[in-house]
Amino acid sequence: MTDYEPLDWPAFFQSKRKYAISPEVDPTNIVYTLYESNAGRKHLPVIVLVHGAGHCARSFALVAQALHNTSGLTLNARILCPDLRGHGETTSNDQTNLDVENLAQDLENLLTSLYGDNIGHYLDKNGKVVGEGPPKIHLVGHSMGGSIVTQVAYWNRVPGISSVAVLDMLEVNINAAPAAIRHWCAARPPVCKTISQAIQWGVESGTVRNVLSARVSFPGMIVYNPAAILPILTPTHVPTATTTLPETPATTMGGFTWRTDLMASEHNWLSWFQGQNQKLLSPSSSAIPKLLILAEHSNLDTELSAAYLQGRFGLVKMQHVGHAVEEDDPEAVVNALLQFWLRHDIVLKPHVN
Repeated sequence: MTDYEPLDWPAFFQSKRKYAISPEVDPTNIVYTLYESNAGRKHLPVIVLVHGAGHCARSFALVAQALHNTSGLTLNARILCPDLRGHGETTSNDQTNLDVENLAQDLENLLTSLYGDNIGHYLDKNGKVVGEGPPKIHLVGHSMGGSIVTQVAYWNRVPGISSVAVLDMLEVNINAAPAAIRHWCAARPPVCKTISQAIQWGVESGTVRNVLSARVSFPGMIVYNPAAILPILTPTHVPTATTTLPETPATTMGGFTWRTDLMASEHNWLSWFQGQNQKLLSPSSSAIPKLLILAEHSNLDTELSAAYLQGRFGLVKMQHVGHAVEEDDPEAVVNALLQFWLRHDIVLKPHVN
């Protein structure tokens, strides 16, 4: 029997905290929920994991755990997983503006606020000081999060951006994606009686194929609402041989509802896809190594195929996964990231003050 019992975050991250951005920087009074490992070690480079639309930071729980447990990374990298605006436990006065530029500005503000004063000396793989500056930042984003990290790299305004990995986000999907998102939103049960029920729906719907990941990610996507109306169908009478069983809806109060109302941001969806190719291949970020990690059903268009043959980004096609590649096969995603960083001689070594 499948176990759908929820799992809490401490098994996957070292710490969880609230982090407010100054109102002078962001007038929407945004307060992030951050899941981190090695958060207090300001001399370390940073791996930033950015979730997709409708999901939450805990979508990267198994990836974060595997990265942190990788030999060498435990002591040599910080890991940051934020709940984005309108997602998870992050709060603001504007939860529905999910335009890619707005979310990219959010990420810029967060990274600058968190790491802007972390200045030190860079070390190479032999321990030799080779430069001075802010910590090196490695961006990894899934779906909508992939478009966000691509936008941040395209602007190239945050010091220290050293690599970008985009998980299953392609501009070629711009025509099909809105219908798929609407279908997903409509298919979600409006109210779940228990957290386990939400997890079970997530697995049985194919949203997440990995039960272990769903058990930690879905609890971050829902919240208990004592005023939620949970429909219950009750028979009005016993059927006879010539009648059918009519049902009359009854209700009970209280249940778990989804934290993110994606339909409220429908007008923003196309922004996640528009210009993704151009931003990914832009000269403004050409010096930043890039990697695409795609599900088996995803295919490059002509423009990206040509760019790939020119060596302008790396590519990994994953098998036996759905859209949520980081949840369905976190080990394969981590291996792809490690090989990508190794191939580009990216050394996740600390810089010292």
